[in-house]
Amino acid sequence: WSEWLKSVGEEDVSIFAGPKRKEDLLNHKWVIMSHAIWRDSFDTIKHYFLGKDVSVIIDESQALKSPASKLFKTVNQFIVPDRKILLLTATPTSKPEDTYSYIKLKTPTIYRTFGHWQNLHVEERDIFGTITKYRGLEELASTFAIQAVKRTKREIFGDVMEPIYQQMPYELDSKHYKLYERLAEEQLLLLENGGKIDATTAQRLHHALQQIVVNFSKFSGNLNDRSKSYDIIDSVVDEVDPMDRNKSKLVIWTYYVSTSESVTAYLKGKFGDRAVVAAYGKVNSQKAIDAIMNDPEARILVAQPSSCGVGLNLQHVCSENLFIEMAT
Repeated sequence: WSEWLKSVGEEDVSIFAGPKRKEDLLNHKWVIMSHAIWRDSFDTIKHYFLGKDVSVIIDESQALKSPASKLFKTVNQFIVPDRKILLLTATPTSKPEDTYSYIKLKTPTIYRTFGHWQNLHVEERDIFGTITKYRGLEELASTFAIQAVKRTKREIFGDVMEPIYQQMPYELDSKHYKLYERLAEEQLLLLENGGKIDATTAQRLHHALQQIVVNFSKFSGNLNDRSKSYDIIDSVVDEVDPMDRNKSKLVIWTYYVSTSESVTAYLKGKFGDRAVVAAYGKVNSQKAIDAIMNDPEARILVAQPSSCGVGLNLQHVCSENLFIEMAT
């Protein structure tokens, strides 16, 4: 947001963040902060802007769709009675009750309370109180559309091609596969009294087995043991050719820290520190994101999905992705 605002000529921009954030960071035309900072510092924010004309933009506004959440309550308290608010989200509503918070913030006089909404739109519940049947959904859709604008992907991006997903099956070599099988057996033997796999042990087994696929040398104890996963990486790098500035950059998605570290080290060894950047738990992920988005020398990003945050507009620099590991 800060970069975009400055790109359109707005220079008076402040990011309200950090453990020592002070009120002077609020004294700007544009003040940007995370949802968590808003919640944690709400008393300070509320006091500073008391009596001042200020509008609020909530990005990723699906985070406040629960009327019981602190985020919703503080935002609602801040804009009452007549401050302007703009809600932005690309996350669809998954159930009718998701609409209440949005409607309450943008057109507050339609429903007095969530109870009022339920009286009008809930017809039946089961014995546990879960809603099983709604009513007045056409009216609700019309109400939801008041002071709202919807854009489809086609309207935003035009007639672009749908993503092309190409699976790349590969086999582990015999030594690697034997170690994989042995690990599976050892993990299963950890079950007490020969008990069956439950949700907890299944997840543990999944994590152990998925990590050994890419990190062969770590599990074997021999640094010369190389997983066939790296042949896939080499193949994709050769095909995409991200070092050519006239072609797409490349993102390699990892999930485990050990994989992020080993893949990053491998690629930096081939292409150098400037060309390869990484975003995962042990590094400065934001620095890597800034580099892949803005530095023409940065050509490959090794990324753990949750470390990249939301609103990542990679399509401006990159159309090629390799998922070497999948999130659980």
